[in-house]
Amino acid sequence: GNGVKMMKLFRTGEIIRASGLSRQMLYNYLNLGLLSESSKTDAGHMLFDETIFSRIHKIRDMQTRGYTLREISRKLMMSH
Repeated sequence: GNGVKMMKLFRTGEIIRASGLSRQMLYNYLNLGLLSESSKTDAGHMLFDETIFSRIHKIRDMQTRGYTLREISRKLMMSH
C-alpha cells in the first residue's frame, strides 16, 4: 500500500449503538450543528468518521456540567 489510510466511516445506526446515544438525540445534535456528517452514501444515508465519538463525548460531558445544547453549540463553534 501507499500508506494512505482510509478513514473508517460509520452509519447512524452504528453511531447510536457504539455511543449509546438515542436516535432522537443524535438528530438533535445534527440539527443544532453540534455534529455534522463526513459524507453521504448514494442512497443519502449519512456517514461519519471516528472523530464523532470524541465529539459526542465532549457534548455529553458539557451537558452533565449543566450547559444547554445551545451553549455547547456556541462553545464548539468558537473552538473551531
